[in-house]
Amino acid sequence: MNELVKIKEQNGITKLISSREIAEATGKNHSDVMRDIREMCEQADVTISLLNSKQICFMPNSENVMVMEYIFYIQAGIGKSKSKEYLLNEMAAECLALGYDVKRRIAVLKLIKRMKQAPEKQVVLPDFTNPVIAAREWADTMEKKLFAERKLELSEKVVEKQVPKVKYHDEVLTSKSTFNTTTIAKELGMSAQELNKRLHKMGIIFYTGDHWVLYAKYQNSDYTKTRTVTFIDGEGKTRTAIDTIWTEKGRKFIHGLFNN
Repeated sequence: MNELVKIKEQNGITKLISSREIAEATGKNHSDVMRDIREMCEQADVTISLLNSKQICFMPNSENVMVMEYIFYIQAGIGKSKSKEYLLNEMAAECLALGYDVKRRIAVLKLIKRMKQAPEKQVVLPDFTNPVIAAREWADTMEKKLFAERKLELSEKVVEKQVPKVKYHDEVLTSKSTFNTTTIAKELGMSAQELNKRLHKMGIIFYTGDHWVLYAKYQNSDYTKTRTVTFIDGEGKTRTAIDTIWTEKGRKFIHGLFNN
C-alpha cells in the first residue's frame, strides 16, 4: 500500500462527497449511484481504494480522480447490518456528473459548490503532523457520520414495516383534524421517508435525533403538533417515541408546495 499522506488544498484539507449525498441530491437510488461510480472508475481506469477502521489509503495527488470504498456495520435489532458508501473527491464528483443528464448534473455541481462554501460541515482529514493519527481521526469521524445517517434510514424502515402493528396513544392532542406524514405522503403519491427528505431539502424540517421538527421560520405557523407514539421494535419490545403530526393548515401547506 502506498505511504499515507495528507492531501492539501487551498485551505489545507481534502473535502469528500459521499455516494449517499449524491443519491439524495439527484433523486437516484443509492445502489444506482454506486453502480455509476464503479462504471466511471472502470472507464477511467481508476482503482477504488478501500477505507475502513483498519486501513486508509489516499492517492497523493488530489487533482486526480479519487474514489474510496467505506464499509461499516451498525446494530440492527439482534444482529448487525452491513453498509457501504463511496467517497469522492471534487474531481471524481465532477467526472461522475458529466455522465448525468443536465438536471442531475446541476444537482451534483450544486452539491460540490455547497461543500466548498461550507467546509466546516464536511468530514475532512485533519492537518496533523503524524499521518497515522490523522488517518485514524478522519476514519473515526467518517464512521460516526455514516453511522448516524444509516441508523436514521434503518429506523425509518423499521417503523414503516411496523405500521400495521403500531398503536398510537395521543397524549397531547384532542383534535381530530391532524394527519401523520404517511397519510399526506400517500396523497402526494410518495412514501413518508421521501416526503421528509424533500421537506428537509426545502429547508422546512430537520431531524433532531428522534423525530422531525420545523425550522424556526415555520415554528409559529401552526403547521404541526407532537404526540407520543407506541410501537413494537424488532425484538418484540414495546417502545415509545415522539412523533410530529400535521394540522389541517400544515397539510394544505404541504399540498401547496407540491401542487404549485
